[in-house]
Formats: sequence, structure tokens, C-alpha cells
Amino acid sequence: MSTLDIEDRLSILEMAADIASKAAQNPSIDGMIDFQEELIERLYRKMTALIEEDELDDDDDDDDEG
Repeated sequence: MSTLDIEDRLSILEMAADIASKAAQNPSIDGMIDFQEELIERLYRKMTALIEEDELDDDDDDDDEG
């Protein structure tokens, strides 16, 4: 995976966190804080898994070349 791919994915995570943070500031929505925490946790786990998966794929590719 290229550095740009990782940066793009982390940028998406940052944007999602920003959106959830702004939504949580609306006091008229019950449970928004819980929603924000759950959303960020799920996004973080998903992005971490994608990055680790691609790093493993890159390592496998490097092993094949050597």
C-alpha cells in the first residue's frame, strides 16, 4: 500500500470523527454522545484492520520477490 492510501484512509477517519463531534454538540438528540463514541470506535477498528491487512499483503509481496 502506498503512503497516499494510508493518508487518504486516515483523512476519511478524521472527517468522520469531525462530523460525529459536531453532531454530538446538538443537545436535542438523545444518545448522540453514545453514537459518536460507537462510530469512532468502529471506524478506528475498520481503518486499523484495513491498514494492517494491506501491510501484510505488502510483506507477502516482498517475500515473493526475494
